[in-house]
Amino acid sequence: MSEARAGHGAHARCKALFERLSEYIDGELDASLCAEIGSHLDGCDPCKAFLESLRRTVLILERTPAARLPEDVRAEILRAAGCIPGGRSASPPGEVRK
Repeated sequence: MSEARAGHGAHARCKALFERLSEYIDGELDASLCAEIGSHLDGCDPCKAFLESLRRTVLILERTPAARLPEDVRAEILRAAGCIPGGRSASPPGEVRK
């Protein structure tokens, strides 16, 4: 197999891994998939670095207090989304229009 072709396969595996890393970090994957991801990480420094970056990002976000929108901005967003009267429709807050 040529290097370019082998690299393409590795890239596809890395891309598939990236799509599952949040679930991996959160412990939402079954043991066999976790083992497969762990095995890939053992041999792939770029994926290992990406995982550590994702973990640091999650920690930063968990430690960052949520900002509260000013009430007039919140009301305008809800109105524009059609969640309160005066907008496109009057769906109760939290309910998704279909």
